[in-house]
Amino acid sequence: MALALQAVQNIAARAPVAWLTAVDVSLVLTCAKEAPDSAVRNAALSLLEVLALKLPDTTLKHVLEVSQCCKGNHICC
Repeated sequence: MALALQAVQNIAARAPVAWLTAVDVSLVLTCAKEAPDSAVRNAALSLLEVLALKLPDTTLKHVLEVSQCCKGNHICC
């Protein structure tokens, strides 16, 4: 799963913004929240970082979800 998220992150980093509007930020956050290990969680958060750089308004709507995702995880804090 981490590899798939990393691949999507690489594509997102090079994709036009118009393509990224189809990405479901909530789904990325669900991947981070329900990650079975830190590699998957970090890959999801890295993808979220790319989305935040390219789609700040869309990602901003999910700020509280991100904070819940990282709650109790010292890697995120």
